[in-house]
Amino acid sequence: MRYSMQPRLGAAAAMARVSRANGSVSNAVTSNNSNIGTHQLCGRDTNEGAQPQDKRRRVTVKEIPDEGTSSCPTVEHSASHPQPQRTRDVPVEEIPDEDTLPRHSAGPPSGADSIDSTRPIEPEPRNASATDHRCLRRYKGLYVEDFPDPTAGAPISDEHVPPPDLDAYMHTCGPMADPEHFETAELLMTSKLTNVDKDRHLKSRKYAGNTPWSHCGAMLSDVDRLAHGPEFKQGKVEIFDGRWPRPGYMIYRDIIEVIRDFLANPVFKFNTRYRPWRLYTSASKTTRVYGDMAAANWWWRELEKLIAKGKQYVTIMPLIIATDQTTLSIMCGGQKAYPVYVTFGNLDKDWRQKPSKHGMYLLGYLPVDAFEDVPDKDERQRLKADLVHRAMEKMLEPLRVASEEGVEMWCPDGRLRRIFPRIAAYTADWPEQNLQCCTSEGGCPICKTEYSERGDLEDEAERREREETLRALRTYFRTKNEAHLDLLGLKPVWPWWGDLPDVNLHDCIAPDLLHQAYQGMFKTHLLRWMRKLHGAKELDQRFAAMPQAEGLKRFPKGLSVISGNRWTGRESKQVLAQFLPAVVSGLSADLARLVRVLVDFMYRAHATTLTDVDLHSMEEDLTTFHELKEHLVGRGKVYKTFERFNKIAKLHMLRHWIDAIRELGTPDGFNMEGPENLHIEYAKVPWRASNKVEPLPQMVTYIQRQEAIRVHRAYLDRYLENDGDKGEDGEEGDLEVVVNHQIAEDLEFTTGNMDDEHDVRPERSATKDTGGEEDENIDVEPIYYPNPTRYLAATPTVTNIRIRDVVNDYQASNFISGITSFLTRRCGVDRHNVLVSPENYVNVWHKLYLQHPAPLFAPFDPIRRDVVRAKPPKRGE
Repeated sequence: MRYSMQPRLGAAAAMARVSRANGSVSNAVTSNNSNIGTHQLCGRDTNEGAQPQDKRRRVTVKEIPDEGTSSCPTVEHSASHPQPQRTRDVPVEEIPDEDTLPRHSAGPPSGADSIDSTRPIEPEPRNASATDHRCLRRYKGLYVEDFPDPTAGAPISDEHVPPPDLDAYMHTCGPMADPEHFETAELLMTSKLTNVDKDRHLKSRKYAGNTPWSHCGAMLSDVDRLAHGPEFKQGKVEIFDGRWPRPGYMIYRDIIEVIRDFLANPVFKFNTRYRPWRLYTSASKTTRVYGDMAAANWWWRELEKLIAKGKQYVTIMPLIIATDQTTLSIMCGGQKAYPVYVTFGNLDKDWRQKPSKHGMYLLGYLPVDAFEDVPDKDERQRLKADLVHRAMEKMLEPLRVASEEGVEMWCPDGRLRRIFPRIAAYTADWPEQNLQCCTSEGGCPICKTEYSERGDLEDEAERREREETLRALRTYFRTKNEAHLDLLGLKPVWPWWGDLPDVNLHDCIAPDLLHQAYQGMFKTHLLRWMRKLHGAKELDQRFAAMPQAEGLKRFPKGLSVISGNRWTGRESKQVLAQFLPAVVSGLSADLARLVRVLVDFMYRAHATTLTDVDLHSMEEDLTTFHELKEHLVGRGKVYKTFERFNKIAKLHMLRHWIDAIRELGTPDGFNMEGPENLHIEYAKVPWRASNKVEPLPQMVTYIQRQEAIRVHRAYLDRYLENDGDKGEDGEEGDLEVVVNHQIAEDLEFTTGNMDDEHDVRPERSATKDTGGEEDENIDVEPIYYPNPTRYLAATPTVTNIRIRDVVNDYQASNFISGITSFLTRRCGVDRHNVLVSPENYVNVWHKLYLQHPAPLFAPFDPIRRDVVRAKPPKRGE
């Protein structure tokens, strides 16, 4: 039996505690740094909440919890309010939750081995909603339209995964079952020591005789016995150069097993969606809200396609593929790695974009070959592209059947569903986008715009179609005539997605904030334009003069001192935050407006949610930029001719962002910063741990051993009934407690404690939807006052200091009066009982933490933390 487990994501312990507090037991195995996800070991609770009555009655507003929270009662508003007149009838009905609908049951499992997830389960047919109206419900202040077919995303049986047998697991772990022995192995394996250094430690006086391992090899042998993620395997692909076949070797995982491992992780329970929805700002449904992939169009449309083919109980798994070739070292022959990552649209985007959450998986490494023995440059490029496509084809081959027929898998909530994995989005930098789409870099991977028109915005770009691309390639391979390819700007390589059903990679290209916005249009172009107009020295002086602000990086020596390899996306975002006030002085009104609209476009694009109004504003920003770009052309300006804009491919790609947001969701869910950060864990560090000779197999071994350590830590903590929290001493312990408290409040909110909202009010105008409900007599936008959670470290920075010294050292002249005012006004102490003396002693903290929940106008924003600092002034300040 193979055990498949994953590291714990942040705040998993809090979620387990919250679910227990709400009356439902979560068997998620949690620890400080690890968690478990396995379809063989991990069990979930079988307790479900009371099922609501399966009937429909007309109500004014229905508020029900999000899917996956059926244990919470439905919250309804009073239906006694008079129904106001509306411009159009939008009924809001009560519908049963998907987890409480009757289903075919195959009987409860008798144990882990008695559950066969591959056996066929024929679900009981069920009709969709009998009403012609689509139901709305309230969620976080928005109006939600759920997918009309209640079987979509629903479990196919009433079975639940049994709890894990930790005793049996520990008996298979050998010495690693001992907490002290494992702690020693964990320390040595995670400290980035070489095997020689590990061997020296184990043979030293401190370790000799106190561990069961006499040398490093024995310890590694026991680590290899532990459970880890899906296995890596080696594959071979062949390409032909016209003379003989040339083999290429790749290392990859079975993508179906990767999906199964992800879905088996109970830590993702509260952050996984199984069906799409549509979000609106009002009941008139005139303004859509786009955020995560579930609220976009692609998921909804793909679900309709499968249901139209007669599929039932369909749960779509939107796959997000990311590729990014990286250089491992320049000193060792320029060795490169070509990792392929996969994550899933079902997982909340703020989780899948954080490496610490482990929601993005390493799928494998593509082969890298320079083909230096091929003299012809075009043929060499063709062979490189063909090698990549054949490797990707082999890596994703299981999707041919699974995307159409589905695969039964256990999900994070412990239920069995039929999963249809389908490629939804692809993220990469500009050259790789064209490589994967088989298009020329002189054109566009999404539309058929020619190079000579790429810098303009006047004409509507005709999008590339899957069948048209494949038909042209088939014609070429049959006739060897490149005329059809030249007409469409295609390369003579059969795409890896050509044999996958319903995959049009041209439409899967997702916006990339890192390469196209921050490092592209901003750093490479906008910043360079301002250097040309102001001069590099003047621009450096302006940034050096910018005042210091909390959370904002200063550049005391300007920007020119930052070398190219040190300028990361973080630097670009920091410069962008202070760019407009630094450069606007000295520019003409039109040039200042050009800078402003481009900065506005980028800031709107990185928002967590975007409405139709926001997308219209982005379109206007882009249109205004193209209208004003003439001020960059001319003698003494940036460019001499307008043709220079045709070379800026990333400027052209911005025009596709609005459509991509409507199809796939907001760009922050596809930012390449996530895969770039994973290079450290899956490429850079494993390569350094190898002997640099044929490094990929050694890198894979290193990765699996690190996975095994994380997974076993999770099991061991659960086995010892240790939730893995840090101690209560110091700032980190208090931080964990308060963050968990905030997560508890957020979970309570999402499971039924909605804000007080009653009747669905009529909109003033269906064409002027501003995103909220307006009072007929008040034309003022509501004001939002932040209400953060405040907390301090358990240990003060300075203890037992006299108030007199606080006043002098911290220059707090109003300190005594401030304490008096606080005690009388906030604490209700009578003034005559307040006696504050300069000789009294107090404790002083230099930091106050503010934890901000998502504001009402941006309900899907992640929790944000601010730090308020106070410290004595330095000498001379």
